[in-house]
Amino acid sequence: SSSPAAELVVKNERSNMCELEMGIAGGGHMSKLTNWTSSCPFTNSTYALPMRWMADYVSQGVQKAFVTRGTAYYDAANNRKRLDTELVKTSPEHQSSVIFSGFRDGNNKTSIIHDGGQFFYFYHDTGKCMKSISPVGTLRPTWHLDSEGAGCLSQYLGNTYIVYDDKSQMAPQSTPGDSITLVRQWRKTEPLENAYMISSFESTPSWNTPEGKKARLLQRTTPGAPGMRDTIDTFYNHSTEFSDKVFTELFEQFGDCDERMGFSADGVEGFDFSEFLASGDGGDGNINAFLNPHSGLEVDRGFVENVWIPGSENQESSAAAVAPTTETEQRSGSSSITPTSFKLLVDGWAEVSNGISDDATTHTTTMSVNASAVDGKWIALSFPEFECAMVPAIAFVLEAGDEKPAVYDLVSLASVKKRDELPAWVLELDVKRNADNKIQLRVVTRAPGENARRRFSTTNINIAHGVGGTLSYHGPNGRACVKKPDADA
Repeated sequence: SSSPAAELVVKNERSNMCELEMGIAGGGHMSKLTNWTSSCPFTNSTYALPMRWMADYVSQGVQKAFVTRGTAYYDAANNRKRLDTELVKTSPEHQSSVIFSGFRDGNNKTSIIHDGGQFFYFYHDTGKCMKSISPVGTLRPTWHLDSEGAGCLSQYLGNTYIVYDDKSQMAPQSTPGDSITLVRQWRKTEPLENAYMISSFESTPSWNTPEGKKARLLQRTTPGAPGMRDTIDTFYNHSTEFSDKVFTELFEQFGDCDERMGFSADGVEGFDFSEFLASGDGGDGNINAFLNPHSGLEVDRGFVENVWIPGSENQESSAAAVAPTTETEQRSGSSSITPTSFKLLVDGWAEVSNGISDDATTHTTTMSVNASAVDGKWIALSFPEFECAMVPAIAFVLEAGDEKPAVYDLVSLASVKKRDELPAWVLELDVKRNADNKIQLRVVTRAPGENARRRFSTTNINIAHGVGGTLSYHGPNGRACVKKPDADA
């Protein structure tokens, strides 16, 4: 028979050094509630970024053409960064994106401070300051060197040449060959877009820093921030010397900052985010609206993971090919823990329970929410492949106004597929509206041991509610990761 239920409250409290953000975000970001130290893994590598550094930069958009330039300041020891940005060139495609909203109303110069769990936005041309919460900490100095983060893999690519001119921030010199630079490259998979992030460092480290000689980061290519497409960032004039005033002087200049909700239905000043989601930022009309489903950096079928030890000249290939998998293939990433029955309270807006049948062959997972709290919003219960990750996952989604939940295969957040049939390991799926104004989304599944070869294990659970009625962004406070207690908990 099932064991007594365990009553738990889900919290996101991290205080230890070197902690990563949960799930996929940990691939690049430290936890918003931690700081980085020189003792964190790989930090002493000559190809890890310094704990504290600054550089001028130019960002260029590819599919959404734009050019911005400015200065970036990073302080990993205090989990903060500052980004000063000036708009140089834009395009209609760029102006339609949510990222462009900071340049509306005559703002051509902006500054952003990311301090742990908060963002502060300073608009120099209008004198306004806004603030919002951040779902992640700042970028960690070693993110490119490891395969941390749910579903993330890092690959050392070796030496190559890039076009890079350290004498001019906007155009290469006219003399042929002057702008050709030898670099070492790493690429890391970003499961949200199922695409690569690529970092190019000077091949021979020549940067004298307080932590010893380091290699300068010359170029970083990413598959796109929310609402953007592929972006190339090029860095110049590197230094490790700057005053802490860069993190305080703007508050003295601008004064108090107004609340900004971030990515919510009315969260970006002068920008209707709900309309943005509905239009699909180009006609998609679904969750892909603020992701990049058309990246030129998409992970290819022939991707091979190379294991490289930072600080060593030796590389050894594991020859582990990463290719698309099917639901029936064995995946070592799935948890094998068989949980006890339990009930979890989630931030006051939901309750998740799990019951095991008397013969232990089935699990019943139920998400219960107050109807008034999610009025007009979609709700979802999902079973991710990796603990606390958003993708890949099988999700059961009830959109506003629907009587029956739908099943989605979240291959990546840029590739969301609606299923016509239930997965073989799902026995029942239904929704109930109780007299006490509760909505219950219920999924009955085979126990893991009953179908050991299935891809998604119900020992990992995520729940979410949206900012609108149609499956799209869940908002900064609309998602929770549920960790089931072990059998002996």
